[in-house]
Amino acid sequence: VRDYQTLDGAGIGFARLRENSGLHCSVVGTAGVEAEERAKVLLEWLSSLLAAHPAVGAMIVQALVDVTDGEDALCTDTETTTTAGVSKGVSVWSSARMIPCWSGTHESWWDKTDECNGGTKRLPAWRRRLDAFPPHLESSYLTRQEGRELFRQGLMSTFADRFVIKTGTDPDFYGNVPYSLPDSRLIKSPHSLWGTLPTAHLSIPNESNFTHPLLKLFSDISDDAMMTEQPGDGNSVFLSQRVFIVDTDLRKHEEGEFLTAAMYPHKMTGLNLVSGVGHVDEYGSVGCRYGESMGVTSKEYAKRIVSCSSFMAPTSPVLTLLLLDPYASKNLRSCLQRLFLSLLTDARFKSRFAASLGAVVYRPTSTLFCAGVGTDADTLLGFTVQLFTTGSLVKALGNLDATKGLLCREDRVDERENSCISALPIAYSVARSIHTNILGATKEVSTLVSNAIEEAKEMEDGPQPSNQKSVSSVSINASMSSLSYQFGSEHPLSTRLAAAPDDKFIDSRCMKHKRLPQLLRDLEYIFETPGTAVKLLSSIRSSSSSPPGLTLDASNDAITPAPSFSSPTVSSNSLATYHIPNALDFPSVWARLLRLGQGIDLQKRRISGGHVEFEDERWLGAFGLSLNLSGTGDALSESPFSSISYNMTDGLITLAPTSAKFSNKEAMGNLFAAFFREIKMWLYREGVLDTGNSKRAFRDPGELEALQ
Repeated sequence: VRDYQTLDGAGIGFARLRENSGLHCSVVGTAGVEAEERAKVLLEWLSSLLAAHPAVGAMIVQALVDVTDGEDALCTDTETTTTAGVSKGVSVWSSARMIPCWSGTHESWWDKTDECNGGTKRLPAWRRRLDAFPPHLESSYLTRQEGRELFRQGLMSTFADRFVIKTGTDPDFYGNVPYSLPDSRLIKSPHSLWGTLPTAHLSIPNESNFTHPLLKLFSDISDDAMMTEQPGDGNSVFLSQRVFIVDTDLRKHEEGEFLTAAMYPHKMTGLNLVSGVGHVDEYGSVGCRYGESMGVTSKEYAKRIVSCSSFMAPTSPVLTLLLLDPYASKNLRSCLQRLFLSLLTDARFKSRFAASLGAVVYRPTSTLFCAGVGTDADTLLGFTVQLFTTGSLVKALGNLDATKGLLCREDRVDERENSCISALPIAYSVARSIHTNILGATKEVSTLVSNAIEEAKEMEDGPQPSNQKSVSSVSINASMSSLSYQFGSEHPLSTRLAAAPDDKFIDSRCMKHKRLPQLLRDLEYIFETPGTAVKLLSSIRSSSSSPPGLTLDASNDAITPAPSFSSPTVSSNSLATYHIPNALDFPSVWARLLRLGQGIDLQKRRISGGHVEFEDERWLGAFGLSLNLSGTGDALSESPFSSISYNMTDGLITLAPTSAKFSNKEAMGNLFAAFFREIKMWLYREGVLDTGNSKRAFRDPGELEALQ
C-alpha cells in the first residue's frame, strides 16, 4: 500500500501494478474513503435506531426493498388510492430530490413586481418558484434526471411559451453545461458480471409517455393529444424509466485467472459492458445533452444479451447493495451485513432479501468468491444458511411466478414490468455456479481463453495481413461458440454444459482455498428442504422440441439424445413456470456435474524416474471434492424418502400414502436414468468441450459396438 500525492504518480504506480497478472489491485482516493466513512456512520445510526425503536424497522425495510423509487407508499388510506402526486402515506425516496433548479432562471423574473399591491413591491424569483412548484406536493420534488426530462418535455411541446412563463425557465439553461452526467441508476459491475438497462431497451409493450402535473395542466388547455392520453390522475409523475439489473456474464465457464485489473473485463469472451458511466468527449457530449441515455448500449445489442441472461430484475436499494457488497471495504461491509442480520426477523424483508440474493446476486457473488474475492467470514454466502433452510423461501425461489412476486412492485400489478423479470430455479443456479467454476479452471479452457485474448490484442495493435486477420476472427468466433451462450439458440436453462476435459481444476485456487464446499453446502441445504428433492427429480423436460436454428453437437447429445418424458405429477416447483423451450431436467444437470469428478487424479505407479523428493498433494483436493459431492448426492437421494421412514415396520409402511410412494419411485427412476445416460456419454466421450486444440481419437466400429 502506497500513498501518492499527485495523479501522475498514482497513474505510474497503478500502471506498474497492472503489469502483474493475477494481482487484484485498486486505486483508493480521499473522496472514496470519506464517502465510506459517512456511509459507515449512517449504517451504525440505522442499526442503533432499529435496536431502540423497533417500529422504525418498517421504514428502513421500505427504503431497502422499494423498487418504485418512492412511488409505492408505506402507509396508504384504504378508502382512497395513493398516487405519487398526493401521497397520504410515507414515501421513501432512494435518491435526492429538489425543486427544479432551472425554475426562476429567466431574466424576466428578476425584476418582477407584485401587481396586487400596486406594483410597488418586488416579488423575488424564489417566491414565484413556489407558485409553479408548491412545496406541499410530492410532484414538486424531482431528481436530477427527472428535472432534465421535465425541462426537455416542456420546451419541446406545443405550449413551450406558456411553460416558460409559468416556471420562469431560461431556455438556454443547459446550453452552457460543459458535460452531461448519466443517470446515477445506470451502474455496472467492475468485472462486467452484470449491468443495468432501462425499460426502453427491454421491449416492454405499450410503454407510456412521460407525464407531470404541469404538463397535464398545459395539455388540457392546448388539447395536446400526446399528453392528454396519459393514465392516472393529474397528480401522476412519470419522468424516468424503470431500470433493470441484467446478467451480462454469458460465459459457460468462470475462469478466475483473468478476473483481475490487468485488462478490460468486457474484452473477454462472454462478458459484456452494459450501462455505467459513459465517456465525455472534448465537446461536452453535445449529442447526449438532452435526455439521451449515456453509457447504455444499443437496443439491438441489449436484446441479444437479455435473450441469454440468467436473471433480470428491477433495481432496489437492497439489490444494489448486495451486488456491490464484494467491492466495498471490510469495515463498511461488516456494518451493512450487521444491519441485514438484524432485519432478517422481519418477514417482509427476509422474503425479498432471499429473492434478491438467491435469484439475482448468487451467481456474480459466487463467481467473485471462487476467484478469491472475500473470505469465508465476511461473504454474503454466509446468509444462505438463514435462507436456504427455510422451506417456504426455497419453494418460492424454485417457482418463477413466486420469484416475480418477491422482486416486483407491491402496490399494484404491472404486467409489462413483470414480463421482463426472469431468473433460474435456485437449485439450477447453484449447480451451474459450481459447474462453471470447475470447468473454467481446466487446462484446456484456460489455454483457449489465453489464446483468444492474445489474438484479440494482436488485432487491436495494428494492421495485419488479410489472411491472418481472418484466421484470428474465425478462431475467436469458434471460442465464443464453445465458451459463451449464443443468441437465438441457447439459454442457461436449456443448454447442457460441457464436461471437464481434464482435472487441472484440482490445482486452482478455488479448490486450494476451499471455495467450492460453500456452494455444495448451499445445494445440500436446498435438497434437504422437505419436498424439494422430489419436485426437482420429478420435473423433467416435457418437450423435446429444440428452438429454431439450434445446431446439434456433442454437448447437446447429438448421438444419444435425452428421451422426452411427461411427468404425471404436476408440482408448483416444476419448470412449466419458466416457459423455456426444451428446458433441462435437474437429474441431467446433476449427473453432468457429478461427471466432472469422474476419474480425477488418477494414481499411476511409477516404475522409473528415481526417488520422489516432494510428495504430490493433488490427492487432497480430489479427495475433498469427492467427499463434498458424495455428501450432497446423499442429501439428494435420501431427501425424497424423508417423509417415509424405512426404519418403520412393514405394517406402518403399508399405511403410507400411495401417491407419496409413487412420487418417490418416479423421482429415483429419473435420477437413475440420468446416471445411465451420462455413463453412456462418458463411454462415447460425448459432451466434452470441443475447443479445437487437440483432435479426438475416432473409434472404430468394433470398439463402438463393444462399448454399446
